[in-house]
Amino acid sequence: MSRGSIKAYESIAFRALSLREQTLILRARSVKKNAQAPYSGYRVGAAVTSKRSHIVVGCNVERVTHTQTTHAEQAAIDALVAHEGPIKISAIAISCTPQSKSKQKVPAWPCGHCLQIIWENCDGDSSVRILTDIGDRTVAITTIGVLLPMPFSPRRFLT
Repeated sequence: MSRGSIKAYESIAFRALSLREQTLILRARSVKKNAQAPYSGYRVGAAVTSKRSHIVVGCNVERVTHTQTTHAEQAAIDALVAHEGPIKISAIAISCTPQSKSKQKVPAWPCGHCLQIIWENCDGDSSVRILTDIGDRTVAITTIGVLLPMPFSPRRFLT
């Protein structure tokens, strides 16, 4: 997984994942059906885990104002914080509806807003894994450090 002209992620078979990561993907797929996406039709499910081993899920909830829409990754992380208190996440998995009708499967990574939320909850650990469900029994994997190489960190300004 390197940046530049080489792919910044790797695609691997679902069965090659650890049991924990398989569970994350399955939970993200499962909660995706609960998404409220009447405007875009783009349903997203996310599952996040911490070092304490809890897995919490979230889905996107669209609202007519769009600025008040809840993203699945944010919903899952916020629910984990509500469950455990301030935490360090150890991995997050995302599953979404296809971006297009084409047969080509491409990973759908978190948006910039969600990447910042992931960063703020990984305690400065750039190796936190992000898994996205490609379908056809394939998962794309990268890290927060690859997707957000120069994160904004409030800690810099608070010390």
